[in-house]
Amino acid sequence: MACPSQNNSGLVQLVGPIQDFTLKTISYNEFPITLYISPRTTIPALLGNQIDDITGHTCSYKGKFYQLTSIQICELTHTGYQLPGESGRPTSELILSFSPKSGGNLEDVSLRGILMCFPMYSKSTTKHGRYVKQLMSDTQSTDVVTLENLFKETADDKSQTSLAYTTCFETENKNGQMTSHGLYVIVFPNGISVESSFLERLYSRVGTLKKYQAPTAIRGTDPTLLTYIMANGKKIKSMLSPEGYLYQTSIETASSNFTNRFEYFKVPPLSRSTASKRVYKTTQYKCVPFDQLRNLETPNDIKNSYVIPDGISMSSLLEEQKKVREDQKKGDVQTTTLSTGQIETIIGASVGAMVVGVLVLYFSSRLSSNRS
Repeated sequence: MACPSQNNSGLVQLVGPIQDFTLKTISYNEFPITLYISPRTTIPALLGNQIDDITGHTCSYKGKFYQLTSIQICELTHTGYQLPGESGRPTSELILSFSPKSGGNLEDVSLRGILMCFPMYSKSTTKHGRYVKQLMSDTQSTDVVTLENLFKETADDKSQTSLAYTTCFETENKNGQMTSHGLYVIVFPNGISVESSFLERLYSRVGTLKKYQAPTAIRGTDPTLLTYIMANGKKIKSMLSPEGYLYQTSIETASSNFTNRFEYFKVPPLSRSTASKRVYKTTQYKCVPFDQLRNLETPNDIKNSYVIPDGISMSSLLEEQKKVREDQKKGDVQTTTLSTGQIETIIGASVGAMVVGVLVLYFSSRLSSNRS
């Protein structure tokens, strides 16, 4: 089945200027994704247009985890994303591709991938570009820059705002059957700024810039739909792409399609670097603290999950539970942390564990006294 015509499809370009008053109608003060960036001890390698730095980086979105699958330097894909007051046309784009971490049958996954896109600008000063600039270094440095630099220059940097949209692409199997797949695409309009001399050297190393290619972890092994014609309201393929290239569509910024289908996030994603503390699988813990259950990397797979540090304390859980119940009485049930059900689950599990512990101690003491 092809992507529905009433929704976005392909990678979307914008036509017309983006107005301040339009952004206000689609603005959000919280970013929906949390990043988990792993530390590096060596500068990543540049292999053609691919950056070899995908190991250990994940993100969470709507309760599911996605792993970084590819980092590509591509020809400019998202045009028209300049924010009000900004000028200059990007020359290329760096795209991070995340695929579902659970693995298994891709047909069972509604959202096949998350793309984070950074237009690259030629400017007199560097901003959010130290990660990319180290790729051209001739010597290994002890001060290796991680992917976090793309999102933040400093801990207080909030300049990487973003426009996001949900879209769809199609693949065709060997029987000629077309299947549609979901993508969540986030474009950071301020992108990456580096000097023109660096970009010249970078492009010389990369070679001819290619279109973005959807990795097999996102699209599967079937070719993607690249061009098509419409006949009687249906998509008829003209060309398929074994490489995974995606077609492009456009939306006018003054239309209702833009305001109905796009989101504007006024802050960068929350990034939790794993550099400060080591993370372990639950099987490596003798006892997993219950206040860290909410930070399991894959809550539905406790045995193989990693525990992300900096969990919430029991006192904080109780306070959060009290606050949620008070808000519910007022009719305001929004919360940016844990739901009441999650809180009660953790507290109930903790109390249950303590009861079991007391019973074990009781029977152990009785057994010891009987033996004596």
